[in-house]
Amino acid sequence: MDIRAKIVTALSELGVPVYWIKWSGDTNPPDTYITFQTVNRPRDYADDRYTARSYYVYLDLFSETDPYPHIGSIRGALEGAGFAEVECRDVSQTNMSVTERVDYHIAFTWAYLEVV
Repeated sequence: MDIRAKIVTALSELGVPVYWIKWSGDTNPPDTYITFQTVNRPRDYADDRYTARSYYVYLDLFSETDPYPHIGSIRGALEGAGFAEVECRDVSQTNMSVTERVDYHIAFTWAYLEVV
């Protein structure tokens, strides 16, 4: 399983562009977009090998306008794909890079367990 493809597929119906790690365009970023990155590790060992892999997904929603209308859709899409929400927080950043929106930023942490 490719965890990145699973995330992008789960979020594809939202109508919001999704990028791995950072926005990757040639001009200005979209008005609203999502970036994500992952951390994973083996877990649940049996017979000298692991039987599951746990993932944490750090997902960021950037928007020029109030991003809260998108939160429910993101939750529904990822929960429907088997992810569990760990946290959701507002992020206040005054010095952001050119590839991130200055106005609004919501950050999520999600967990996913893959049985191998």
